[in-house]
Amino acid sequence: LLSNIMMRTRVVLFLVTTILSTGMTAAGVLRVEQDGSGEYLLIQDAVDAATDGDTILIGPGRYDDLQVRGSMSSTSVVYWEDERSLSFIGTSADEVIIGPTSYSPVGAGPQGIHQHGPADVRVENLTFENLKFSIVAGRGRFYAERAHFLVGDYGLLIQDPDTCSVRDCSFNGFADHAVGIFNADHGVIENCEFTNADIYFGSTRNGVVRLCTVANGRLVTYFMSEGLVEDCDVQSDVSVSCIYVDTLSPPRLTVIVRGNVFRGGGANVSVVGSGSLVYAERNEFSGPTDWDTIFALGDRASLIAHNNHIRRIGDQYLVTTTSYRAGNDAIINLGSNYWFDDGTPAQLDSLIHDGNDDPELHILVNYDPILTDPVAAEKQSFGSFKARYR
Repeated sequence: LLSNIMMRTRVVLFLVTTILSTGMTAAGVLRVEQDGSGEYLLIQDAVDAATDGDTILIGPGRYDDLQVRGSMSSTSVVYWEDERSLSFIGTSADEVIIGPTSYSPVGAGPQGIHQHGPADVRVENLTFENLKFSIVAGRGRFYAERAHFLVGDYGLLIQDPDTCSVRDCSFNGFADHAVGIFNADHGVIENCEFTNADIYFGSTRNGVVRLCTVANGRLVTYFMSEGLVEDCDVQSDVSVSCIYVDTLSPPRLTVIVRGNVFRGGGANVSVVGSGSLVYAERNEFSGPTDWDTIFALGDRASLIAHNNHIRRIGDQYLVTTTSYRAGNDAIINLGSNYWFDDGTPAQLDSLIHDGNDDPELHILVNYDPILTDPVAAEKQSFGSFKARYR
């Protein structure tokens, strides 16, 4: 009993600090406890009673009261569709589980938390599992910290948010995307773990992925988006690109790839679309196990890579290019990289597929100068990179 009281005291102190630091409106605290010691037994009952800015503390147990709710006919555990900003904080992600015991998707459900309205949403110390959509939210600020997301189609589907922050979370086993952020000015995914799960930015101006680890799967897709991937560790045995960037047409959008380690998977980096530019520095690229290239370029995309350590595993190409069959020659600048342990110009020529190999390809890859040792590049801000290479 004493330990439970101390845990709840720490949670209350933490949420007060959180509310003050994020600018969310300070209001009341509602307690949900399955043992009857709180004001409510069900999370939805607390939501129905809450006012703007309230925090709902959730005690140990599994919460799987799935009902068809609201104008969206959402089969969910929690649903509201007004402008109330709410926080959901569990005693511990190991103790508080939202979702059924097995995964049986029907239509758009089941869902965990569905917020349909311009409101802020915060979740902490919770586990979501066996849900087609763990959380659906948007049109406000979204925060997730220290949460686990297990099995489903989507972990987080965040649409039109003012900002989105996901930190210290884990994701495992999602058919579509673990995190999908759409039409956002700013989204940050930091210090998260992904297993058979990935991130998708759609039409997002600044999507940042930092200090994340990936086992078996793609790390991130940028579609009509720009951002930064930094200090991540990606290990994969499946045939997908670790990073996939696709901007269909100008204006050019830039993705910075910096300080990461890539091992296996499909192509380490795939860049397609005439509006795409990837700038890569201080990465370690280790060749894919299933595809035949480290860098895959198509549809007049652009890549600049300097000061990287590029390892070769097996017989794969280092660079392949496709769909550069019209217009002026494109120049891909891969100078000042360290190419495996014995890379020579003759070897690199044989491992790069460009206009020198196919006269119909209007693209040339420049790899001079070749570094004799890996060199760390100077750190620069995301904004300064965009200014230089836009």
